[in-house]
Amino acid sequence: MTRPRLPSSSDPASEGSASSSKMIFRASTVLEAQMVRNALEGEGIPSTLRNEQLTGLIGELPFQVAWPEVWLIDASDWEAALAVVGDYEERRATPIEGDLVCSACGETSPSNFELCWKCRAPIGSA
Repeated sequence: MTRPRLPSSSDPASEGSASSSKMIFRASTVLEAQMVRNALEGEGIPSTLRNEQLTGLIGELPFQVAWPEVWLIDASDWEAALAVVGDYEERRATPIEGDLVCSACGETSPSNFELCWKCRAPIGSA
């Protein structure tokens, strides 16, 4: 199975006017799609998930049709959303090395965490 891809600006599935919705990310799991959607929403970019209920039909449907997708509500957010998705992909590809100590509570968290797992305070990179 091939890896889902980020659509290009010429992707037919993402075509539309500046005020229409546009696909920004195709994920291999609903969890991954939700993580990208959360990152977008955290930056104030409204988005929605599509195909989240179809993953159980992979095998009955072509897998490309059933992969979860993250769609921008407003295609004019494309450039900002592309930066957010790029950051997500970069973090995902970065090996996890070492731990970070939360300055708020002193708890140790893996270095790829953005928030302390215990107190939810932001933690910086090592």
